[in-house]
Amino acid sequence: MKILLFLLDAFSYDYLDRKTTPFLFEQEVTPLIPVFGFKQLAAAFSGRDSLLTGLIADYYYDPKRSPFRWTSWLPRPIRLFADVFARSRLETLIKHIRVNPYVELLPHANIPIEYSRFFSVDKNPFPRDAPILQLLEEKKLSYRFIFYPSVRTNLEAFHMIVNMHKRGKLPDFLLVHFPSLDPISHIYGVDSMRREMLTRNLDIMMLKLFRTLSDEHIILAFSDHGMCRVTKIVPIPRRLWREIGDGYVFFLDSIMIRFWIFKESKYEFIIDNLEKMNGYVINCYDAKLRPFFGDVMLVCRPGHIIFPNYYDQNPPKAMHGYLTMNHEVQRARTLAGILLSNVPLGLKGSIWMYELFHIIKSFIEDM
Repeated sequence: MKILLFLLDAFSYDYLDRKTTPFLFEQEVTPLIPVFGFKQLAAAFSGRDSLLTGLIADYYYDPKRSPFRWTSWLPRPIRLFADVFARSRLETLIKHIRVNPYVELLPHANIPIEYSRFFSVDKNPFPRDAPILQLLEEKKLSYRFIFYPSVRTNLEAFHMIVNMHKRGKLPDFLLVHFPSLDPISHIYGVDSMRREMLTRNLDIMMLKLFRTLSDEHIILAFSDHGMCRVTKIVPIPRRLWREIGDGYVFFLDSIMIRFWIFKESKYEFIIDNLEKMNGYVINCYDAKLRPFFGDVMLVCRPGHIIFPNYYDQNPPKAMHGYLTMNHEVQRARTLAGILLSNVPLGLKGSIWMYELFHIIKSFIEDM
């Protein structure tokens, strides 16, 4: 018996209906409420909310260990010139000279080189010391995690699982990422025909996998989040742009702005500007969480996004990652993912992503 986890990226509980997803519609599907931010598996594999761990995004404040700190050796005029006129050429040069392909020497394309030296990056979906990983090691179980870009489409993920099963190559614990819905939903929106077709195809894939594998293995299919229609774009006040670097730096995620403040005199200036942006202003007083949250951050209301930001070339039509403690979001279940299994889970109502930890843990302990 193996434990098989299918991560259906961005499959919203809202997508379930008898016409588009007949197989999933007939199953006992539990709404899975995501935690704040973009690292859902960190919560699922640790059993802790992201508001307690700080694991909300890939980039965080850490100038001493930043892989981009080499940029501080460049004169400021050169950094500014590279940002405006020569970014793509510099990226090409870096790709040719770097020795370790797994170490990023330049940040994501929209992050200014001028300020990249303040930030470090960890793109691991969960910590290396996550309790689920430790339990797998203690039990001496074989395991494998397959994420994008190792699989680039849902169909590729489906065929990989089928082939591993046919060849008897399934490990004791397998997690496979079905990645296609997320980028399509961002680009074309949750109401698009492309999104609907992907949802329909994913339903067929789950039907075939459950029928093929259920007799021999435990299957847990879940999505890390749903998607919310973007209804408003929130611009950054020009005053915040003009004074960045003078007493503070900020990081622009699509749904939040995180500020690290070096001059106390700038605090009131920042708060005054953020309060005009119609979001949730959150102060961080925990020194351990400061690298992740900043001293203060603005979190957008569901459906609103920051633009321009450090990720999106164009405004997305759908987004996730919002604070789901809002009772209206939970009631709509738009941002909720799904959870189902071929074995009874005994769940009533929705559960949070960090509560998924106990289900996975119990499966492993029973092996």
